[in-house]
Amino acid sequence: MKPWQEILFLLFFASFIGTLIGLERGRKDRTAGMRTHMIVILGSVLIMMVFSFGFVEILRDHIVLDPSRVAA
Repeated sequence: MKPWQEILFLLFFASFIGTLIGLERGRKDRTAGMRTHMIVILGSVLIMMVFSFGFVEILRDHIVLDPSRVAA
């Protein structure tokens, strides 16, 4: 499991990137602005974090899991 500081940093960084994308789209008067992009990016980061690090305690050393295949 990652330390909570690293998880918090990843979430803040993702929300920052989502905000930048949303502001750029809002500046060009396109649909799906800042809030929408921030929520979508945070949701995708949370899902990937759960698939990547959420099953470590359950699986231990018995099963090798590829998180990118599970999320796809």
